[in-house]
Amino acid sequence: MNKMLVIGFDMDKLKFKEDIVEIEGKNRLQTYYKLIDCDCIDIVNLTEDIAVIVDDEGLLKSGNPVFEVKYKDRTLQLAGTMIFVKNVYTHEGIDSAGFNDPELVDLFLKLKITMIGVTN
Repeated sequence: MNKMLVIGFDMDKLKFKEDIVEIEGKNRLQTYYKLIDCDCIDIVNLTEDIAVIVDDEGLLKSGNPVFEVKYKDRTLQLAGTMIFVKNVYTHEGIDSAGFNDPELVDLFLKLKITMIGVTN
């Protein structure tokens, strides 16, 4: 099963919101659009094995939370809702997949996310 970690921020309640979602095969892109509420995604590598899917225009949208994401020795600044996925290397390139339960727990425990601002 493809379990992916979705992290966002509720601007009305001023608190993080996390969810683990299970995404099935063929319509993953449409599911990503719906979860992030966007028209175009960007996939940013957090490590060689982990990527973050975000709104490609997240920094351009007014009122979007901006995060500093730290994992091991890597730091990123990203805006809006984030979907954490596992990179899978195939003969066609890199694909995204879900995590198993121990991998999710490890990611959740080592991930440090701070809200550092809001887009204008």
